[in-house]
Amino acid sequence: NTFGTGCYINSFGTNCYGNTFGTNCSSNTFGTNCSSNTFGTGCSYNTFGTGCSYNSFGTRCYYNSFGTECSSNTFGTGCYDNTFGTQCSLNIFGADCYDNTFGIGCSFNTFGTRCSYNSFGADCYDNTFGTGCSYNSFGTNCNSNTFGTNCNSNTFPNSSYKNELKDVH
Repeated sequence: NTFGTGCYINSFGTNCYGNTFGTNCSSNTFGTNCSSNTFGTGCSYNTFGTGCSYNSFGTRCYYNSFGTECSSNTFGTGCYDNTFGTQCSLNIFGADCYDNTFGIGCSFNTFGTRCSYNSFGADCYDNTFGTGCSYNSFGTNCNSNTFGTNCNSNTFPNSSYKNELKDVH
């Protein structure tokens, strides 16, 4: 199915997959296991249930909420203020994705340049950050995260180890 520009306030059930949503599709609710959908630029304020994976989001998609185990999603540049439940892993974020909140066990995510002010719960490990990713905060046991150059003022509790910073100022 293809939904045009500005589709909003719709409710999609479980197992909805393979749909294409135009730009500015907002305030929609997606049930569990809604996967392999494509969302255009500016798709915001949407709610996704558990297991919504393999979705692709355009640029400037913000204030979306994802349930648990929402993994392998791709986000364009400037996707911010999104909330992810527990075990949301293997997601890819473009540049300037900031102020996102991740639950417990969100690991193996990849972030582009200037992805700052993100917050991670406990047990978030093996995440990779590009250049200039600063002011991110991590919960307990967040280990083996890798940061590019000019990544400053990231916060780890004492229980974290093996986090790699390319340069330290």
